[in-house]
Amino acid sequence: MTHTKGPWRIGSTRRDDNEDEDMAYLEICGPTPGPIIGECWKLNSDEDEMVANARLIAAAPALLEALRATQEFIRVVPQEVLDMLEDAYPHEQVIQALAAAEGRGV
Repeated sequence: MTHTKGPWRIGSTRRDDNEDEDMAYLEICGPTPGPIIGECWKLNSDEDEMVANARLIAAAPALLEALRATQEFIRVVPQEVLDMLEDAYPHEQVIQALAAAEGRGV
């Protein structure tokens, strides 16, 4: 399974013509020109929250690549060093987050 290649971006703001102003949404789009990846709806919530959610979704490909690079770093660090860093460096969280992003339950 693969995802649409990044970078992703926030597209235009849309409003549902059949609803009130609280039904606005932002499109999350792939590279220009590219497909619409998803929509992030306001749904009576704060508009700042809608924008923050859209930014997080749009950053997903870059975050995934950062997790993969971090996992490669973890693979070359000796286990005794990882054990010393256990409290300071959340390497297990990196591994679990990457597995979740790639659809591999941990």
